[in-house]
Amino acid sequence: MNKLNEKALHARRARELALQLVYQLYARPDDEPDEIYNCFASDFASEAVDLDKARELFLGVCENKEKFEEILLENLVGWRPERISMVDKAAIFIALYEIYRSEKQTPVPVAIDECVEIAKRFGTDDSGRFVNGVLGNIVRNSNI
Repeated sequence: MNKLNEKALHARRARELALQLVYQLYARPDDEPDEIYNCFASDFASEAVDLDKARELFLGVCENKEKFEEILLENLVGWRPERISMVDKAAIFIALYEIYRSEKQTPVPVAIDECVEIAKRFGTDDSGRFVNGVLGNIVRNSNI
């Protein structure tokens, strides 16, 4: 396997782990992010490379959660916020963090595509289309 493919596989795995962490953030609202991460990390210690990147994504989502909630609500078309699954929301927020963070910005199409694929894997049959549609609205309605 060449270096580029290996790097892409590690990035995808980190996003998958981050999705699970963000899901836990919503499933365990009374727990602090560090507590959630430490419990989670003990189960995935063998994936240290991916886990470091997952932690960065998770903490980035935690720090920007309110901003991302606002962006999401402003760009929902035909959906009530309470109908959004936690998996879909987690995927959207990870993509938003990767798009909006100033350092090491992930190209917009890559961030969207990766999170759509992860939503398909962990979400419902409609998750991929939903996540893609919401992120598409956000990109069209902002100056990205």
